[in-house]
Amino acid sequence: MISKEQQAILSLLNDFRCLRILHIEKYMGTHRGSTTLQVKAMLNQLRHMGYVMLKGGLVMLPCRPVNTDILTAFDVMFEITADKKANIFSGRAPYTLFFTVDGVKNAGHYGVSVVKQSMEYDIAHRIVNNRNIKMTLIIVLENEEQKQYFAAVKKAYFAIYDGSKYGYFNAGE
Repeated sequence: MISKEQQAILSLLNDFRCLRILHIEKYMGTHRGSTTLQVKAMLNQLRHMGYVMLKGGLVMLPCRPVNTDILTAFDVMFEITADKKANIFSGRAPYTLFFTVDGVKNAGHYGVSVVKQSMEYDIAHRIVNNRNIKMTLIIVLENEEQKQYFAAVKKAYFAIYDGSKYGYFNAGE
């Protein structure tokens, strides 16, 4: 028998395919009040029942590929939200992930777009032509040179990973 907490984990994985164990621990901690030890026990039970696979710090549904864009988007989201409860929604191109943060006035709606090398022009064009959505956009870049493609994007921030953490820069600068 699967608990409500385990159903919440499976629901999250149905939406996002594969997540880091740390992502599930943070999500379950803010949404359900679960401790790290409880989450690890639930994941092990789900693994023994054949619902999930655990591999190298990742949790995934069987036969589901790893999407590194989603992992990156979750890393950025959890860095921004810290210990606040975030409501998470799967995005469609050019957005990898949408989330809202409980308790944040006027700035609680976010979109994350992960930009791989050679996809800058296409994603920038889609973002500029699809900005009728009222949210703060976080554009995750692989390097500083990619910024030039996003000059027309307003109300956005760049996130660039420096090897240990993300640096955030206002897109208007």
